[in-house]
Amino acid sequence: MARQDVAELESVDEGEVIVRLVAARDFDVSAPPGQRVKPAALQTSDFTPSDKSYGASVYVVSRLGGVDVRERLNKSTHVEARVRVAELVELGIRVVYSPEDCDVDELKPAHASLIGVTRDNRVKVLRLIDKALPLP
Repeated sequence: MARQDVAELESVDEGEVIVRLVAARDFDVSAPPGQRVKPAALQTSDFTPSDKSYGASVYVVSRLGGVDVRERLNKSTHVEARVRVAELVELGIRVVYSPEDCDVDELKPAHASLIGVTRDNRVKVLRLIDKALPLP
């Protein structure tokens, strides 16, 4: 089955909140706020569209139905950042529903992708994710 063109994907409403998981190895708790999330947390391969991925994976909180993303994905050591979609839109990022990029059936309705992350705006996206992380 052919994948939909990214332009045809449903945008996530700007009022929604998304979850982005950050691996413990990509989070430096000793660094000052704004610099705690390392660039490896959003690698080029994460946001480069391919025939299997539209962009970096996130989950729309309102569609999770109480499912714990970290637990369900067996990523208990990851840190969870909750970011308002409107803040991403301000950076020129489009957030779109992309259930076909998700392998976990119960998470498919909540799965979304970040479209428009580039090398040029990646640092701003990382700072936004950093700001959304719980303080140690």
